[in-house]
Amino acid sequence: MGRYIIYGAGAVGALIGARLHWAGHDVTLIARGAHLEAMQCDGLKIRTPKGTDVVRIPLAASLSEVSIGADDVVILGMKTQDAALILDELALIAHPQAAIVCAQNGIEGERLAQRRFANVYGVYVYCNAVMVEAGTVRSYTGDCWAILDIGRYPAGNDARGRTIATDLTGAGFSSQASQDVMYWKRAKLVLNTMNACQASCSDREQAKEFMAMTVDEARRAMTAAGLAFASMEEVAERSKDLAMTPIDGEISPGGSTFQSLARGNATNEADYLNGEIAMLGRMFGVPTPANSALQALMRQMARDQAPPCSIGADEIRALIAAAG
Repeated sequence: MGRYIIYGAGAVGALIGARLHWAGHDVTLIARGAHLEAMQCDGLKIRTPKGTDVVRIPLAASLSEVSIGADDVVILGMKTQDAALILDELALIAHPQAAIVCAQNGIEGERLAQRRFANVYGVYVYCNAVMVEAGTVRSYTGDCWAILDIGRYPAGNDARGRTIATDLTGAGFSSQASQDVMYWKRAKLVLNTMNACQASCSDREQAKEFMAMTVDEARRAMTAAGLAFASMEEVAERSKDLAMTPIDGEISPGGSTFQSLARGNATNEADYLNGEIAMLGRMFGVPTPANSALQALMRQMARDQAPPCSIGADEIRALIAAAG
């Protein structure tokens, strides 16, 4: 196995890179902007319930600064909406036999990667990590840092995938070599449709109403499409060892979509979460008003740089009713 190149060193990518580096692997993080500058100046800070550790990992500002050979592993940690352009760049630089590992929410990243590379792997990511401030990742976990099950796309596994799973396990993650990783990633997509509800609604209790709607639509749309996915009981069993532990008495402020809004990002991944369900609904005749309305709302909030949790429940209800 060659190097691990982490492209998209946000909360998940930086945590994976840090843990692999501490485990003795050759790791390079590719990052940009204020996050890169902060790590260059002060190192990468990993805050956990046990304290703060600082790690200095080799850094690069772009792919042009690294060479990627046939034995190297590129872990994509960026949001799916940023992946297509990055994969175009990667295809010009990386060896065609390099392993491309999609550690992203949704189920589109692997398809984008396989258009350009032969050795594509999906990762079922279940991780309680947050990056709101540049250079610092907060990991709200106990002894298990994250669940990172890996398998070839679209299905199966091989020696390379098993080696990556072994390396991740040795770095403190729970990682299994999966024969059908997309079965698990589709289940995670069902859950991730709730991200937009949590990121938008000003009332957390009332947000649960919208979460139930998006999840129900997701299940019906994927079933209509003939896409198998793990049950919530299977997901709960797989994640039972991943405890959410407060840092300085505070729990995680929110998921990936919440974090994108909190950082003022111009885009978020709702098009590949709620939008994936809306697309399947249109294709297979399943109404998806909640997912469609929340997808559009997330796009608008990003455009307007609206803060997370700033939309009233009544307004969201009205949007869902109009979409129906």
